[in-house]
Amino acid sequence: MKKIIFSAILTLLCLSASAQSEFRERYGAYKGFLDVGLASAFADGESSVSFELRTSHGVQINPFIFAGAGIGVGVTGGSAYDTTVMAPIFAQARFNFTRTTISPFIDLKGGYSVGDFNGGYLQPSLGVSLPITSKFAIDFALAYTLNTHKDSYSDWYYAYVERMYLHTISLNFGFEF
Repeated sequence: MKKIIFSAILTLLCLSASAQSEFRERYGAYKGFLDVGLASAFADGESSVSFELRTSHGVQINPFIFAGAGIGVGVTGGSAYDTTVMAPIFAQARFNFTRTTISPFIDLKGGYSVGDFNGGYLQPSLGVSLPITSKFAIDFALAYTLNTHKDSYSDWYYAYVERMYLHTISLNFGFEF
C-alpha cells in the first residue's frame, strides 16, 4: 500500500512539474501576435458586422507581462452605415494569470485609429492562451472595442461638432510567436 501511495505522489509531482509551459519561460525577448476578430458593431442604435486583423510586436518582460505596439485594420459594414475602414495604431499590454500550459490572460490595447473613422481606440479583452509548440501558441479572446470620432462642419451661421462612438464586441482568434 505504501508503494502505491508513494508511486501516486511521485506521478502527481512529475505531472505538476510538466504543467509549466516552456513557451511561458521565454521572457526578455521578442514576442509577436497576429489575431483576427469577427465582431458586431453598434453605433447610433443600429448594428453591423465588423472584421478586424491586427498584429503587434514587443517584449515578454517576464512570464506574466508583455508590452508592445501594433497596427491593425478593421472593416465595418451593414445596416448602420456605409462600409468603413479603420486602421488602429496602438500600444499593448498583456497579463497572463498563470505560467501553466493553458493560461488565461487580460489584454489592453489603446491608441488612435485612422481612416474613415478617425479618433481614439481602446480594446480590453479577456481570453486564454494555449501553446502548441515551444515557440507558438493559439489565443482565443472576447473583446470590447471603443472607437471615438469627432466630425466638425458648419453652415452659414453655426459651426457644429458631432461626436460619434462605435462600440464593438468581438470574438478574436490569434497566434503568438
